[in-house]
Amino acid sequence: MASTLHVAREAISLLNSPRTARIRECEHPDCSRLFCDLSHGGRRRRCGMGTCGTKAKSATYRRRKKERIAALRRMPQEAEGSETGRKIRPNEVMAGTRTSARLTR
Repeated sequence: MASTLHVAREAISLLNSPRTARIRECEHPDCSRLFCDLSHGGRRRRCGMGTCGTKAKSATYRRRKKERIAALRRMPQEAEGSETGRKIRPNEVMAGTRTSARLTR
């Protein structure tokens, strides 16, 4: 009971403060948490990196990687290594540049 009372008091205090404009809802589709954006720029989009932020960043990374692989398969002449003439394996493209991908023999 004491912790519920404490949370209620903190919520009232927050709603009466200038920080009310910084209360946001997490943008992750599976989350409905509210948080107070205390970042310098006020552009925070997720409740926390431990849960929603990690999921969103991982999904974005997988989507970009999939797009890069598809682009390499559509343009095989551009998948040639410029100095060595070796082909880049599409499943090993990491950062999206030919210099960061591993080369095959």
